[in-house]
Amino acid sequence: MANQPEKVMDDRERLIHLINVLNLSIPDFAKDVLKEDRAQNIYNYVQNGIKPRASFWKKVAQALPDADPVWLSTGYGEPYRPGQKSQSPYEQIDQLRALVKRLEIENEQLRQEKDAIYHLVRQQMGKHEGVTDCLVDLPGASDLLSVVIDKNGLKGNNYGHP
Repeated sequence: MANQPEKVMDDRERLIHLINVLNLSIPDFAKDVLKEDRAQNIYNYVQNGIKPRASFWKKVAQALPDADPVWLSTGYGEPYRPGQKSQSPYEQIDQLRALVKRLEIENEQLRQEKDAIYHLVRQQMGKHEGVTDCLVDLPGASDLLSVVIDKNGLKGNNYGHP
């Protein structure tokens, strides 16, 4: 197709596009993006065709740094800055779930290491269980336990595992 003119979105279309891409309701867009308690102005822009002021688009641009300010204020071009790809809320949720899963695995590994150190120290200290219990619960206990382990000749013993 020969050079077709670029489609320009009007104010209403741009606002609806943003609300849909962010998967928000109009009140949520007002509250979460614009930090406003009332959504009446946005309803007026979307439903009644009232044209937003330039200050409105400036506020949206500040709240959505990936959005292209030229597109926001004029409707020309692409919604996002060149090289920027705004993630959908679903992509963001998937990334957060993956991060939570990695943190859960890391937390479990750290818990297992702590338990191994605790049991090793209890083995080495034998009848001094009360002292061991106090050491493990102290802030910086891992540093204290490493000193105890070093003094007992257990350095490099991989927490008691061969």
